[in-house]
Parts: sequence; structure tokens; C-alpha cells
Amino acid sequence: MKLKKLTVMSFMMLLVLLSKQSFGGIIQYEFEQGGWVENHPTSSHWVTNGNAYGYFSGEDINNNGELELIELVSYGMSFSGNAQVDSFLHDLNDLMFFNYTIGSAGFGSGNSYPLYSSNTLFNYDADDGYLSNTSTGNFTFTFETAIVTEVIEPSTMMLLIISFFFILNRRFMIPKP
Repeated sequence: MKLKKLTVMSFMMLLVLLSKQSFGGIIQYEFEQGGWVENHPTSSHWVTNGNAYGYFSGEDINNNGELELIELVSYGMSFSGNAQVDSFLHDLNDLMFFNYTIGSAGFGSGNSYPLYSSNTLFNYDADDGYLSNTSTGNFTFTFETAIVTEVIEPSTMMLLIISFFFILNRRFMIPKP
């Protein structure tokens, strides 16, 4: 009977370990980059205001440990705006350069590069920390890294919860002789 319990527990632990999608498949990420500099109109010093938020998802098809532009299935970013650059949105059609090293902390400062999106009015360069409005010539910059976090898909989260519940309550699921 102990061998049966050990086998069931081993199987469930294997499912938990594999649920992290390390074996492939589409993975979704979110990123955030703050600290965008603007010249405050009532002050002679620089202040920071505005945030860039976004997401991307893709599959490492060539298994090189990086998500490249051609491997992406979605991308979106929004800038909240500040005194220098108005708020704007970008989508996958605006993304021009992209390369994310899977597992890295973000874009810029020795992490992944590049992440550059542009349309007719606005440019966003995450790894260099630069935003601009091409029609006005205004720009803003940041010294902060674009921090990337992996989004765990709902089915993976459900598998983790069920596995954890099963392991905790194994004495009720395996009948005793």
C-alpha cells in the first residue's frame, strides 16, 4: 500500500513540475516601466510621471531560449502620459524590434533587448528607456528597467491547486486496507 501512495504522490508531483510550461507552448508575460521624466512647469527641477504597461505572448519555436519578433502572437502596450508625451497605445502591428530572453528580469540594464514599437505618432524603446511624440518632437526618458513577469494561465493554476489539494488530502483519496 505504501508503494501505491508513493506512486500516486510521485505522479502528482510530476504534474506540478511540468505545469510551468517549460516544455513549450505559448507563454504570456506582462511588463511595466515607470519613472518617466518630465520638466515640471512650476519648478526648475525634473520630476517623474507616467507609466508604460504592456503584455506579450509567444512560443519559443526554435528552442533557443528567446522569444523573437517572429515567434510572438500578441503584444500591446500603453503609456499613461505625462507633460512631455501624451498617452498612447501600441499593438503587435506597431512592434518593430523584439527579443526577450526567457527568464530574464526585463528589458534594458543588461537584460533582454530590444523592445521597440512605433507608429505614425509615437515611439517606445523599452531597453533604452525612451518615448517620443514624432509630431511634436517631445520626448521623455527613464532610467528604470522594464520589469517582466510571467502570467500563469488559468488551467495551469487550476492544476497546481488540484495537485496541492490532492497531496494534502491523500489519506481521504486512497482507501486504507
